[in-house]
Amino acid sequence: MRKYDADSFPALAERACTDQAASLMDLAKLFRVNRRTICRWMQEYPEFLKAVMAGRVIADDLAVNAIFQRAVGIEYTEISTETKEALDRDGSVRTLNSKRLTQKRVPPDVEAAEFWLTNRRPAEWRHKRELTGADGGPIPVSIQELEALKGLDVRELIRLHSDALAQSRSAQPESPGAGAGGGKGERGHQVVDQ
Repeated sequence: MRKYDADSFPALAERACTDQAASLMDLAKLFRVNRRTICRWMQEYPEFLKAVMAGRVIADDLAVNAIFQRAVGIEYTEISTETKEALDRDGSVRTLNSKRLTQKRVPPDVEAAEFWLTNRRPAEWRHKRELTGADGGPIPVSIQELEALKGLDVRELIRLHSDALAQSRSAQPESPGAGAGGGKGERGHQVVDQ
């Protein structure tokens, strides 16, 4: 069994977690121990646990920033160096270096924006919405209403569905914790795909 080194291991663990998003198995490989030893060090040495957690927070923050940048698009300056050779007055070859700055733009990425919003604002952007009737009960639908829908084309059904969604949103105050779950809602109501 490898002996824990309080002078170097915390810094190495934090760096591995920050730079490479190291998992416990990655740390075990780095320190040439098994995963259980890493877990034990995290329990026995608070400075090691703190270093691992700090590295993970930094890595997570970097990932959040990268997803956000991808979602909204980014502008940056690209620097390129061009080298040319020219003859001096005395006939000797002289190397000339010039830098060129170019403004570049990466457009917003719809998938990254959707990922960001479904995770940051799940009540508004989740893929499934819970529809309920009065007092949170089921939505009553009569046979006559279902029969009336038979003759409508798809566009009209989509418009009716959108109208029903808008009505349900304006009729129900947003409750804390909305957005969790899938399939059946928290009160057992059917969840409808959008």
